[in-house]
Amino acid sequence: MEPIDKGRKMRRIETHPTDPNAIFHHHLQRRDPYAGIVARYRPILRRISDATGDSVFLVARRGSESLCVHREVGRYPVQVLVVTKGHRQPLGVGAAGLALLASLPADQAESVIEKNRPDLVLYGDMTALQLAGLVEETRRRGWASLGNTAVPGALGVGMAWREAGGRIRLAVSVASVVDRMPLHRQQRIVDLLRTQLGLRNTLPAMTPFPATASGHFDLAGPDIAI
Repeated sequence: MEPIDKGRKMRRIETHPTDPNAIFHHHLQRRDPYAGIVARYRPILRRISDATGDSVFLVARRGSESLCVHREVGRYPVQVLVVTKGHRQPLGVGAAGLALLASLPADQAESVIEKNRPDLVLYGDMTALQLAGLVEETRRRGWASLGNTAVPGALGVGMAWREAGGRIRLAVSVASVVDRMPLHRQQRIVDLLRTQLGLRNTLPAMTPFPATASGHFDLAGPDIAI
């Protein structure tokens, strides 16, 4: 056996996947930390968009901001497309961000609102007091509804949950023009989100949920579009 030369510098030996697909996903994950999450939820988001005809957004929390990590565009002629992948805005000024903000413990939510106070006026003249009220309303309802803030003339419905282990908070929102989003349609969209994402109506507690596509809506016929 060759003796170890303690004077030599040690080399770090790293193992790398050899399968081409594994190599591709390995490098993709290094460039985009949300790539795996997007790949997992993209089919579900596509089904939601197909069922509603509207744009669907997958949003993550980044400190006091919300970050859009993926968007699926619907087939309805009028789409809300101002928010794209990589778009950041104060947490709570969009439906998905409001759902994420409402999922935080009260002291953390208050801290985020206070930090974002100077920027809220840029979103429909929102105030910190108004946003705090929206957070309380979202907690009581179990899902977020917000219009004419991040995108004038648009209204979004959002729900939040945790990934397995509870480390990453995520939210999905469906957005369309205000006239297309009466309350009864918002409630039907919420039912669709819960079914497709496998969520329960316990937003304030935010226990980790398995995000599965069990119990899909029947998307085969035009009469079921919501």
